[in-house]
Amino acid sequence: MKKDVVTAAMIIIGDEILSGRTADSNLNFLAQNLTKMGISLREVRVIPDVENEIIDAVLAMHKKFDYVFTSGGIGPTHDDITVSSIAKAFGRIPKEKPDFSFKIENVFILAGVPRIFQKMFFSAQKELAGGKKIKSREIKVFLREEKIAKDFADLQKKYPQIAMGSYPFDGGTSLVFRGAEEDLLEKVIGEMTQILQHGTKA
Repeated sequence: MKKDVVTAAMIIIGDEILSGRTADSNLNFLAQNLTKMGISLREVRVIPDVENEIIDAVLAMHKKFDYVFTSGGIGPTHDDITVSSIAKAFGRIPKEKPDFSFKIENVFILAGVPRIFQKMFFSAQKELAGGKKIKSREIKVFLREEKIAKDFADLQKKYPQIAMGSYPFDGGTSLVFRGAEEDLLEKVIGEMTQILQHGTKA
């Protein structure tokens, strides 16, 4: 039987990310693919190529989440210290730089280059056990966000099992509902639709 919630975290490692020299694109790829598997990405950290910071982040997230994914710092240069730092965190002897994903405990060590990151992730997929698939629904309304904020917040309190978010766009607001139970998801959307039809509290 699948777990209701399987969680993951990501650690993006690299001075080049923090300095703005390189833009990260691995986060979006990882989030989308984990969501498809029913794995909820709960936390992301961006840290420099510093051994102690890598060790501290890995050990903290390793205990808190089902899976941890790192990106960056596995190349051949002097500042590529991710593999040795994570091995040290768990008292292991570091192995040679991998061509494909490998893991220590529940930590998957992936490259920073997007093309290689994706290849390594797909190699690691067979080792990931997903949870219940998260379904998403969206309602677009032509009302300002503040006009529906009170009703939306009340509905979220009533149904904490459903993740709800509001995202303004030019001329209106997009309401997004996410949850594992489709019947409950449809019920919440039905209630929100009724609220919109009968007028908001704002």
